[in-house]
Amino acid sequence: MQTNLKCCGVNDPTDWRQSAYGQIPTSCYPEGTSTTYEKGCLALAFDDIGMQYLIILGGVLGATLLAGVVFGCCLGARFRSKSYRNHV
Repeated sequence: MQTNLKCCGVNDPTDWRQSAYGQIPTSCYPEGTSTTYEKGCLALAFDDIGMQYLIILGGVLGATLLAGVVFGCCLGARFRSKSYRNHV
C-alpha cells in the first residue's frame, strides 16, 4: 500500500519509529533513494477512496436521471396515443 500510494506511516514516517516495529520499512523508500515518502497514508487513502465513491455516486445519479427522462417520455407518449383517449 505504501509503495502504491507513495506514502509512509499513518501520518508520516515517524509513526514507524514509534511502533513496535521500530524502524522504517523499505516500502517507505522510493526505489533507488535513501529518503522516505513524506506524506502519511491515511489522508491519501481517504482521498483515493473518496474519489471512487464520487465517481460511483455520479454514475448512479446519472442513470437515475436518464431513467426518469425515459419514463417521462414513455408516459407522455402513452397519454397522447389514441388508445388512451378511447379508454378515458
